Amino acid sequence: MDIRAPVLSYAVVDRFLGRVLDAQAAWTAAGEVGLARVPSPTEKARMVTLLWGERGEAEGWAGVAGAHPIIKRLPLADLLIDVLPKLGELRRLVGPGWGPEPIAPEVEPADLMRRLRSEAVARFVRKANHREAVWILQGADGPVCLVSKSRPGAQMLPCWYDSAHAESRIAGPLADAVAAAVPIAAFRDKMLLWLGESGRMVAPGYCEGDGLLELAPADLASRLTGAAPAQATAT
Repeated sequence: MDIRAPVLSYAVVDRFLGRVLDAQAAWTAAGEVGLARVPSPTEKARMVTLLWGERGEAEGWAGVAGAHPIIKRLPLADLLIDVLPKLGELRRLVGPGWGPEPIAPEVEPADLMRRLRSEAVARFVRKANHREAVWILQGADGPVCLVSKSRPGAQMLPCWYDSAHAESRIAGPLADAVAAAVPIAAFRDKMLLWLGESGRMVAPGYCEGDGLLELAPADLASRLTGAAPAQATAT
């Protein structure tokens, strides 16, 4: 991801990504003219829409949104499905974790979307290995699988490293599902084997929207055993 800011800003963006993925949401401020934004210091005639990983950061910069600003929580799904694509259409840049100079990172919305997707997979692997458990949704007929976007006619298993991430999907068609923890050894040695044998894919750190990264079950199994990661398939 091309960050148009000093090297220090890379750490700021990394921290932003971690906070947003853990909380499944970003924060911003909004005023009468829309989301908080400032003129780009690097590209003339372009504006930078500001996002943060914590509410307190957004509150500290709310004044740039104009008079009577409000603090807005942006769920991760909304960020990926609606906010970032619209900012791309408007040719806006995004300032994730924006702060005073020299901490003023600028990225293209599409680049931030790709980075959120790739970091979701990497963070899943780190957290699942550390916590020794994976969370899935369990239905009446077994693990809940969704339609794969990378393999026509196939299904994929969404999974997460945090129970809250799984529970937040229990709505609509999945209202009767329950979040279930699977010990990492059983997930790696049994569930991923079953997925592979049945032609299914797996989506670690699943979140709705385009650009979801799906892995072949064997690829994820290799990451969970400490082997070098394999290439994900973007949709």
